Amino acid sequence: MSEIVWADSWLPDSSAPDVDYESPFLAAAKEVGPVRRINAETARIPMPDPRVSRSIRRAAVLMASVCLRAKPLLDAYLAANPYSVGVYVAVENGPLDYESVKALQGVPSSAFGEQYRKVRNPKMYLKQLPNLAGAQTQIFMGIRGPMCVYTHSTLAGAQALDQADSDLEAGEVEFALVATGTGFEDPVSILRAGRASGGRRLSEGACALVLKGNGKRRDWSGRELEPEKDYYGVGETIFQYARTARELSTVELIRTRLASARRGPQ
Repeated sequence: MSEIVWADSWLPDSSAPDVDYESPFLAAAKEVGPVRRINAETARIPMPDPRVSRSIRRAAVLMASVCLRAKPLLDAYLAANPYSVGVYVAVENGPLDYESVKALQGVPSSAFGEQYRKVRNPKMYLKQLPNLAGAQTQIFMGIRGPMCVYTHSTLAGAQALDQADSDLEAGEVEFALVATGTGFEDPVSILRAGRASGGRRLSEGACALVLKGNGKRRDWSGRELEPEKDYYGVGETIFQYARTARELSTVELIRTRLASARRGPQ
C-alpha cells in the first residue's frame, strides 16, 4: 500500500470564534449554523504570483499555500524528472456569480446584453473551474505529472486518494500530492455540506498529503477513521487522514522520511 510521507494543513486557529453563516443570496443558508473561518484575507495570502488570487477562488489559494510547503520534499525529484509527481485534488466547482444574477434580475431583453457586459466579471469564469485549482498548484511547483480533479461533494477526497494509490502502484509516479481546500464562497455548496455534515460544525481550510508507493494497494475510503468535531466538506476524507498522520504520527516518522527524501533520488 502507499503511505503518507508528509502531511500539512491550514485550519482556523483554535481560538477562532464560531460565526453564523449567512448569505444575501440564499435564505436557507441559515440552516448551516455556526462555522469557523481562517483569519486571513485571500489577497494577502503569499503566492509566487500575487495576481493569482484574482483568477482562482479562496479555497484554491488556501490549498496552493499548503501544497507549496511540500516543495522542499519534492524539489530534488522534480529536478531529476518533473513527471515523477502527480497531483490529485478534491475541490468543489467554483462559486456562481450571484452578484451578477441579482443585478440582471428584471432587466429587459433589449438591455440585457449591455447590462451583462457591465456587471459580469470575466475572471469569475476562471474561479468556477475546478481543474484550475490543481493546475495552478502544478505551475507553482513545477510539476508536470498527471493531474486529477474530483468534485463529488462527499466522495471526492476518497476518489483522489484512490487514484493516487492506483498511479503509485502502477509506477506512473514516484510521489502523489493529494490536496483539498474549502471556503465559504458559494452558499449552495455550503448548504449542501451543512446537510451532509451530520450535525458537525463546518470549517474552511486546506490540507495536503504526499504519498509514496510501496507496491501494494490501500483502502483510502476513510472507513476506519473517527470523525472529529469539524466537517470540511468536499475534502473531508483527506482532512481526516492528515489529522491521523499528525496524531498517530507518525510525526517523527514523517520527519525521518522527509529528511531521507530531501537527499533526492538515489
